[in-house]
Amino acid sequence: MTRLDDHRQMDAEAEHLRQRRRDLLAEANRRRWRLHRLPDLQQQLARATTDLMRLELEARRETESKPDGHDSIHAGPRYWWIDE
Repeated sequence: MTRLDDHRQMDAEAEHLRQRRRDLLAEANRRRWRLHRLPDLQQQLARATTDLMRLELEARRETESKPDGHDSIHAGPRYWWIDE
C-alpha cells in the first residue's frame, strides 16, 4: 500500500489495481465454464478487489478526516454539554 500523503503515487497504485482487476475479470470471463476448477484465479481476483476497495476506503477516510485541510486529531465524540 502507498502512503496517503502522496496522491500521485496513490492514484497510480489505484489505476494499477483497477487494471489488474480488469485483467483478472477478463480471464475469469474467458474461463467461466471452468472457473470452479481455478481457485487460484478466484483468490487473485478476490485479493485484487479487496486491495482496491481498501485503498479507496483509506483515501475516503483521509479526505473525511481533513475536511478543511488541517491535521486535527479528533479525540472522540463531541457532546453538546461539553464546552470546548
